[in-house]
Amino acid sequence: MSLDYKLDKLKLKSHLGHVPRGVELKSALDCVLQLVGQLESVISRLSYVEEDNIAESSYAEKLRLEKRRLQIELAFWLQELIRYLVYLNKEVLRCKRNLKRIRADAEKIKLEQVRERYSRAEREQEAQYRLAVQDRNAVHNVLEKVKAVLEVSETGQFPGASLGMQSFLTT
Repeated sequence: MSLDYKLDKLKLKSHLGHVPRGVELKSALDCVLQLVGQLESVISRLSYVEEDNIAESSYAEKLRLEKRRLQIELAFWLQELIRYLVYLNKEVLRCKRNLKRIRADAEKIKLEQVRERYSRAEREQEAQYRLAVQDRNAVHNVLEKVKAVLEVSETGQFPGASLGMQSFLTT
């Protein structure tokens, strides 16, 4: 399945307000990271073309158009990732509240059967909490990479260049 097809499919779901989770989220983030890599590559090639004073060539123009296309695509995904992050932050808070309530209620229960059900509910909620935190952290990491590559593509300078940082995109 091509990257464009996967991205189009994700966009369609996105327009319906869908926020992917788990494996589906990992796949979406992988697609966005591929776009980041493509833009990094175009930026690199374009800098060499401009250094060699062939900036007016058709190849340079093709690279500029590809750079703009990728910037637009990543700007869309930047907004989507922000939306995902908002949702996942809410999900983490929901899980925390549920865990707190389950634990408080479990302390008051005397019957062993009911206590066992609460223990099971607590384990399930802890699992949901861990997954929500993992998803949130993954989205946050990709979001930062998207912001960084878009900044470089707009300014031509690496964030922190004045601090002597050479490359940030490989981290």
